[in-house]
Amino acid sequence: MTLESVSRGAQTANLGGISFTVNQATALDAGLTAFIKAYTYVSGTTSDDSLQFQVGPDEGMVTHMGIRKMDVQSIFRGGNGGYDYQDIKLDTQLQAQDLIGALDDAINYVSEENLKVGAFQNHMSRTLELARQQQTSITGALSNLNDADMAAEATNQSKRSILVQSGTAMVAQANTQGQFLLQLLR
Repeated sequence: MTLESVSRGAQTANLGGISFTVNQATALDAGLTAFIKAYTYVSGTTSDDSLQFQVGPDEGMVTHMGIRKMDVQSIFRGGNGGYDYQDIKLDTQLQAQDLIGALDDAINYVSEENLKVGAFQNHMSRTLELARQQQTSITGALSNLNDADMAAEATNQSKRSILVQSGTAMVAQANTQGQFLLQLLR
Protein backbone atom coordinates (compact mmCIF):
# COMPACT_ATOMS: atom_id res chain seq x y z
CA MET A 1 0.00 0.00 0.00
CA THR A 2 1.50 3.33 -1.04
CA LEU A 3 0.46 6.92 -0.44
CA GLU A 4 -0.36 7.26 -4.13
CA SER A 5 -2.62 4.17 -4.17
CA VAL A 6 -4.51 5.35 -1.07
CA SER A 7 -5.04 8.81 -2.56
CA ARG A 8 -6.84 7.14 -5.54
CA GLY A 9 -9.22 5.13 -3.34
CA ALA A 10 -9.65 3.09 -0.17
CA GLN A 11 -7.06 0.38 0.41
CA THR A 12 -7.34 -2.65 2.67
CA ALA A 13 -4.37 -4.37 4.25
CA ASN A 14 -4.05 -7.50 6.34
CA LEU A 15 -1.10 -7.60 8.74
CA GLY A 16 -0.65 -10.41 11.22
CA GLY A 17 -4.32 -11.38 11.11
CA ILE A 18 -5.51 -7.81 11.66
CA SER A 19 -7.34 -6.23 8.74
CA PHE A 20 -7.62 -2.49 8.38
CA THR A 21 -8.81 -0.09 5.69
CA VAL A 22 -7.35 3.30 4.88
CA ASN A 23 -9.86 5.56 3.15
CA GLN A 24 -7.77 8.66 2.68
CA ALA A 25 -4.15 9.63 3.27
CA THR A 26 -2.16 12.70 2.40
CA ALA A 27 1.50 13.57 2.22
CA LEU A 28 1.01 15.33 5.55
CA ASP A 29 -0.20 12.05 7.10
CA ALA A 30 2.82 10.18 5.75
CA GLY A 31 5.18 12.89 6.99
CA LEU A 32 3.54 12.89 10.42
CA THR A 33 3.83 9.10 10.63
CA ALA A 34 7.54 9.27 9.73
CA PHE A 35 8.03 12.03 12.32
CA ILE A 36 6.30 10.00 15.04
CA LYS A 37 8.45 6.96 14.25
CA ALA A 38 11.62 9.08 14.38
CA TYR A 39 10.35 10.80 17.52
CA THR A 40 9.86 7.54 19.39
CA TYR A 41 13.28 6.21 18.37
CA VAL A 42 15.24 9.36 19.29
CA SER A 43 14.35 9.54 22.95
CA GLY A 44 11.63 9.28 25.52
CA THR A 45 9.30 12.18 26.00
CA THR A 46 8.63 14.23 29.07
CA SER A 47 5.45 15.47 30.68
CA ASP A 48 5.62 18.71 28.66
CA ASP A 49 5.80 16.72 25.37
CA SER A 50 9.38 17.74 24.68
CA LEU A 51 12.15 15.41 23.65
CA GLN A 52 14.70 14.56 26.32
CA PHE A 53 18.34 14.00 25.38
CA GLN A 54 21.06 12.52 27.59
CA VAL A 55 23.97 14.96 27.29
CA GLY A 56 26.34 13.69 29.96
CA PRO A 57 27.59 10.52 31.57
CA ASP A 58 25.59 10.83 34.76
CA GLU A 59 21.92 10.34 35.51
CA GLY A 60 19.98 13.56 35.24
CA MET A 61 22.39 15.17 32.78
CA VAL A 62 19.66 15.80 30.23
CA THR A 63 18.37 18.62 28.08
CA HIS A 64 14.90 19.06 26.64
CA MET A 65 13.68 20.25 23.26
CA GLY A 66 10.07 20.90 22.36
CA ILE A 67 8.23 23.14 19.96
CA ARG A 68 4.60 24.09 19.77
CA LYS A 69 2.26 22.70 17.14
CA MET A 70 3.11 24.25 13.77
CA ASP A 71 0.01 23.75 11.66
CA VAL A 72 -1.85 26.59 9.93
CA GLN A 73 -4.61 26.68 12.52
CA SER A 74 -2.13 26.98 15.40
CA ILE A 75 -0.03 29.56 13.60
CA PHE A 76 -3.06 31.75 12.92
CA ARG A 77 -4.48 31.08 16.43
CA GLY A 78 -7.61 29.52 14.88
CA GLY A 79 -10.55 28.87 17.18
CA ASN A 80 -9.22 31.21 19.87
CA GLY A 81 -10.45 34.48 18.45
CA GLY A 82 -7.64 34.39 15.93
CA TYR A 83 -7.69 35.12 12.24
CA ASP A 84 -9.98 32.96 10.08
CA TYR A 85 -7.50 31.89 7.41
CA GLN A 86 -10.20 29.92 5.56
CA ASP A 87 -12.27 33.00 4.81
CA ILE A 88 -9.83 35.68 3.63
CA LYS A 89 -11.50 38.90 2.51
CA LEU A 90 -9.66 41.91 1.20
CA ASP A 91 -12.64 44.13 0.35
CA THR A 92 -11.59 46.99 2.61
CA GLN A 93 -8.38 48.51 3.84
CA LEU A 94 -9.23 47.37 7.38
CA GLN A 95 -9.48 43.73 6.24
CA ALA A 96 -6.10 44.02 4.49
CA GLN A 97 -4.58 45.50 7.65
CA ASP A 98 -6.09 42.67 9.71
CA LEU A 99 -4.52 40.13 7.34
CA ILE A 100 -1.13 41.88 7.59
CA GLY A 101 -1.43 41.85 11.39
CA ALA A 102 -2.34 38.15 11.35
CA LEU A 103 0.62 37.41 9.07
CA ASP A 104 2.92 39.36 11.42
CA ASP A 105 1.62 37.33 14.36
CA ALA A 106 2.13 34.10 12.41
CA ILE A 107 5.70 35.12 11.52
CA ASN A 108 6.39 35.94 15.17
CA TYR A 109 4.93 32.58 16.23
CA VAL A 110 7.17 30.68 13.83
CA SER A 111 10.17 32.89 14.72
CA GLU A 112 9.77 32.12 18.44
CA GLU A 113 9.90 28.40 17.70
CA ASN A 114 12.83 28.92 15.35
CA LEU A 115 14.67 30.70 18.19
CA LYS A 116 14.04 27.69 20.45
CA VAL A 117 15.47 25.34 17.83
CA GLY A 118 18.50 27.62 17.29
CA ALA A 119 19.16 27.86 21.03
CA PHE A 120 18.87 24.10 21.35
CA GLN A 121 21.26 23.62 18.43
CA ASN A 122 23.77 25.97 20.04
CA HIS A 123 23.43 24.14 23.36
CA MET A 124 24.02 20.78 21.70
CA SER A 125 27.01 22.19 19.76
CA ARG A 126 28.55 23.46 23.02
CA THR A 127 27.85 20.11 24.69
CA LEU A 128 29.48 18.26 21.81
CA GLU A 129 32.51 20.56 21.84
CA LEU A 130 32.86 20.09 25.61
CA ALA A 131 32.71 16.31 25.15
CA ARG A 132 35.42 16.55 22.49
CA GLN A 133 37.62 18.65 24.79
CA GLN A 134 37.11 16.16 27.62
CA GLN A 135 38.03 13.32 25.29
CA THR A 136 41.21 15.16 24.28
CA SER A 137 42.08 15.79 27.94
CA ILE A 138 41.46 12.17 28.88
CA THR A 139 43.55 10.96 25.93
CA GLY A 140 46.39 13.30 26.99
CA ALA A 141 46.19 12.12 30.60
CA LEU A 142 46.23 8.50 29.47
CA SER A 143 49.26 9.24 27.30
CA ASN A 144 51.04 10.81 30.28
CA LEU A 145 50.27 7.75 32.41
CA ASN A 146 51.61 5.47 29.70
CA ASP A 147 54.75 7.62 29.43
CA ALA A 148 55.23 7.44 33.21
CA ASP A 149 54.75 3.67 33.13
CA MET A 150 57.32 3.39 30.33
CA ALA A 151 59.78 5.56 32.28
CA ALA A 152 59.33 3.41 35.39
CA GLU A 153 59.83 0.23 33.37
CA ALA A 154 62.95 1.70 31.70
CA THR A 155 64.34 2.59 35.14
CA ASN A 156 63.62 -0.93 36.43
CA GLN A 157 65.25 -2.46 33.35
CA SER A 158 68.36 -0.30 33.84
CA LYS A 159 68.49 -1.28 37.53
CA ARG A 160 68.24 -5.00 36.65
CA SER A 161 70.89 -4.62 33.97
CA ILE A 162 73.29 -2.90 36.40
CA LEU A 163 72.69 -5.62 39.01
CA VAL A 164 73.35 -8.36 36.46
CA GLN A 165 76.53 -6.63 35.23
CA SER A 166 77.83 -6.05 38.74
CA GLY A 167 77.07 -9.66 39.69
CA THR A 168 78.90 -10.89 36.61
CA ALA A 169 81.86 -8.63 37.40
CA MET A 170 81.99 -9.88 41.01
CA VAL A 171 81.95 -13.53 39.85
CA ALA A 172 84.66 -12.80 37.31
CA GLN A 173 86.76 -11.03 39.93
CA ALA A 174 86.31 -13.90 42.40
CA ASN A 175 87.36 -16.38 39.72
CA THR A 176 90.39 -14.28 38.90
CA GLN A 177 91.52 -14.07 42.56
CA GLY A 178 91.13 -17.83 42.99
CA GLN A 179 93.26 -18.52 39.92
CA PHE A 180 95.89 -15.99 41.09
CA LEU A 181 96.20 -17.79 44.42
CA LEU A 182 96.51 -21.16 42.67
CA GLN A 183 99.31 -19.81 40.51
CA LEU A 184 101.12 -18.49 43.58
CA LEU A 185 100.94 -21.90 45.22
CA ARG A 186 102.41 -23.67 42.22
